[in-house]
Amino acid sequence: MSEPAAFQSLAEGSYDEPFAGIRRYAAHGERATLLRYTFDPGAGFPSHHHPQEQITLVEAGELEFTLAGETRRVSKGDVVVVPPDVPHSARACFDVPASLLAVLSPRRDDIGAVSIVTSP
Repeated sequence: MSEPAAFQSLAEGSYDEPFAGIRRYAAHGERATLLRYTFDPGAGFPSHHHPQEQITLVEAGELEFTLAGETRRVSKGDVVVVPPDVPHSARACFDVPASLLAVLSPRRDDIGAVSIVTSP
């Protein structure tokens, strides 16, 4: 692992699109990863889990966030703490875009590798 840059950007053009209508921007520190997700209206990230703890802050819009089988609507300023390996998902509500910031610890170098949860 190389030394993380002290100054990084979550600017347009430096993202990937893990699912239709969702853009993911990433910045890495030595021990944590910061992700910014933007959701087109109605776009959703399927239920998944990963070994990192995740602290999520809703920046804009409203999301249906499911954590360990419980679904709640969360909006700007709301925080969701996701323990390691607990299934969770998010979907933008209504006809408006949404965005969130997520801090993952420890650092996550394989941000594209999540374990998608499938229904039996």
